[in-house]
Amino acid sequence: MEKVMEQILTRLTSMDENIGLLKNDVATLKSDVATLKSDVAIIKTDIHRLEGRMDAVYEQTAELLEFKTEMTEKVDTIINDNKSLQEIIGEHEIAIRSLRRKPGIVG
Repeated sequence: MEKVMEQILTRLTSMDENIGLLKNDVATLKSDVATLKSDVAIIKTDIHRLEGRMDAVYEQTAELLEFKTEMTEKVDTIINDNKSLQEIIGEHEIAIRSLRRKPGIVG
């Protein structure tokens, strides 16, 4: 009977030690989970900040595209106006040279 009691005591002691180890493991897991939660909260904050920046980039890109379109239209208008001016200047140069060739006109 005494031997059985020793075996029971040995098993209980072993179980107690195992429970202590499990408690330590659970405490470590709780600490790790708390760290993970903190990291996830930081990541969420970073994601929200990045989303805000991306929204700003999208808005600026749209504004730049609109500006580019307007500038392209204005440059095209200037190019066409320049062509017209060159044609007019060419016609006037011809008229001026023709007038100079006429007798009695100083030139």
